[in-house]
Amino acid sequence: MNEEQRQKLIEEILGFSDAMMRLSTRQSVGELLHSDLTMAQMKVIYYLSIIQPEGATMSELAKALAVGLSTATGIVDRLVEQELVERCEDATDRRRVLIQLSANGVAQAEALNRGHKASIVAMLTSISDSDLQQMAEAMNTLRQVIARWADEQDRAATPQHQP
Repeated sequence: MNEEQRQKLIEEILGFSDAMMRLSTRQSVGELLHSDLTMAQMKVIYYLSIIQPEGATMSELAKALAVGLSTATGIVDRLVEQELVERCEDATDRRRVLIQLSANGVAQAEALNRGHKASIVAMLTSISDSDLQQMAEAMNTLRQVIARWADEQDRAATPQHQP
């Protein structure tokens, strides 16, 4: 396969991904529109549920949201008041405070994600067994590539100590 053919396949895969995202978002938009959360608060819940479920420092949240520390603190304060997140001591360093989803926050994240998952399940149930098996194998390959890529990104972001 030449580079042009390879690029065309990549673009086709991205198109499928976009189409699936649009369809699944239609199912979850009701939860989003009926939520009392601001977009910034939803981003925090998303970040803590998907990206960093073990918890994040206020600085990490501010960086992820691309806002200042005081703005991130205000967002988190409101989520604490709504009992969606909680501040916890870091078990490895008691000086650090981690922001984590509370039980209510986990339930909120699941509710926001429920429609998305339901639409994907509905789409996948309409696929033949053999096609579903091929998709599972392809997705497993993608999962392995993602894991390797994430490891490489983590190593590149971690400063190497020189003896």
